[in-house]
Amino acid sequence: MQLPKSPAGIQGLDELTGVRGENTVLRLRLAQLEEALRALGQVIGVAVQTCFAPGGHDTLSGLLANQRGTGGVAKRGAEPDLLTGTGLRVPALLSVSRLQVDGLPDAICMVATDLTRQKWGDAAFQARQTLLNVIEGQRLTEENLNQTVTALRLRDNALGAISQGVLISDARRCTTYVNQAWQEISGYTSAEMAGRSCAMLQGPGTDPEALTGLRQALDAALPFHGELLNYRKDGSAFWNELSVTPVFDAEGALTQFVGVMRDVSVRRQADAQLLLSAKVFEQSSEGFMITDARRNIVKVNPAFTAICGFTEIEALGHNPRMLSSGRHDAAFYQAMWAEIGSRGRWQGEVWNRRRDGTVYPQWMSTTRVTDASGQVTHYIASFSDITLRKEAEAKIQRLAHFDPLTGLPNRALLGDRATQALRIALRNNEPAALMFIDLDHFKHVNDSLGHAVGDRLLVALAARFKEALRDQDTLSRIGGDEFVLLLPDTDAPAAAHVADKLLQLSQQPYQIDQHELSITPSIGIAIYPLDGPDFDALAKSADAAMYRAKQGGRNAFCF
Repeated sequence: MQLPKSPAGIQGLDELTGVRGENTVLRLRLAQLEEALRALGQVIGVAVQTCFAPGGHDTLSGLLANQRGTGGVAKRGAEPDLLTGTGLRVPALLSVSRLQVDGLPDAICMVATDLTRQKWGDAAFQARQTLLNVIEGQRLTEENLNQTVTALRLRDNALGAISQGVLISDARRCTTYVNQAWQEISGYTSAEMAGRSCAMLQGPGTDPEALTGLRQALDAALPFHGELLNYRKDGSAFWNELSVTPVFDAEGALTQFVGVMRDVSVRRQADAQLLLSAKVFEQSSEGFMITDARRNIVKVNPAFTAICGFTEIEALGHNPRMLSSGRHDAAFYQAMWAEIGSRGRWQGEVWNRRRDGTVYPQWMSTTRVTDASGQVTHYIASFSDITLRKEAEAKIQRLAHFDPLTGLPNRALLGDRATQALRIALRNNEPAALMFIDLDHFKHVNDSLGHAVGDRLLVALAARFKEALRDQDTLSRIGGDEFVLLLPDTDAPAAAHVADKLLQLSQQPYQIDQHELSITPSIGIAIYPLDGPDFDALAKSADAAMYRAKQGGRNAFCF
């Protein structure tokens, strides 16, 4: 069919086709065909290359070059953009094939399929897929975030429940997290610590050597453990047992430091007390002996060895009975352990035996040690050798009650014994005698031979008199050459017999160095209760009787 050069519109088509306007659908199709014919009229005679958008010419040339060798087989192989009459780019699927047309040996048929809707569909699909991927990624991110938040909450709860303080800092040592215990120990809140270094806890008392070790470990990203004197927010000091651990990522880069802090002030004080106790134990002049609950020795100090003579090796594992002197009976030890059991402690004087066998007095204190449940774990005994103290006490006792020259009781002790003897005599209705003895012309011995000879003469005379007396009798020196003799349960005849014996003993010569000396006494006797109701009255009576004996010629006794 040959197309008219100037189509006459619908009416012209009606005339050509013989179709009348009563068929509306057919008329619409004819209108579309007419519009296509008009567009086709604009394309016929136009070079094919002008229908391709820039960049599509090379695609067309490649297709045509391939077509020459295909032998008429269709080729599909490009998706160039075509241009519309208004210049819009239309994506198309282009296929090229050779045609066998009479009179046109090189005829080629090109078929272009509009891919706009397909491209839109692909783009919409990709956009939808991308959106789904984004949504899925967001969902996973939210899940990861929730898991992270949950993990952080669990971490906070876990770290908040422990008693050690925990601090986390970044690689620059700026604080990013502290738990509740850290805040309670240091006094600083989480907000006050954020972004700051824990060096804020250091102060003038912090050991520089410990600080140097900490800094070197942090600079080298190495773990650190040590104790430092730190300071709380209120300025109070505390001992901090600090452990710092570096944290690295998968590539080995330092990301964080985790510090764990513990207030060990109480332990440090306890350690100081233990050290002090150990020094006291080792350096004390008192002997210490520690036994287990079965009373076997488990520890002794050097003073124990110095006092008892037993080394630690010799003492360990043995019962303290190894020190027993035998002076105390079983009842003594039973009473001692009974008091330890009831009161937890006993102290008193004990006589023990050294390794060399010598017996000596101890002042000992024994304490029971129990655990938290009240069970006995140990016994601790401390003791000191009181030999010198006992000797000093004995010396003081002698000085207070005995004459330092002769060793005889002095006036004070004589008064005590006389009061007691007279009380017994009164109760038993017995007599008692009191003698005053004064040496005749003793002053001549001191003046001619010296006081040293005179003192030795007094000592010899006292010893001779004591040998002639009973155990219950008391011979006393009250000063100079004056002696007093107390005779319990003694009447006048018995007193006269004793006085006569003393006169005879005194007349025997005394050999003092190269001197042979003789001395005589004058004796006055008072009888209880005839000559006085008490010691003072008897003493006056006996003293008066002694002076009468001197007046009567000396070397005699008088009632």
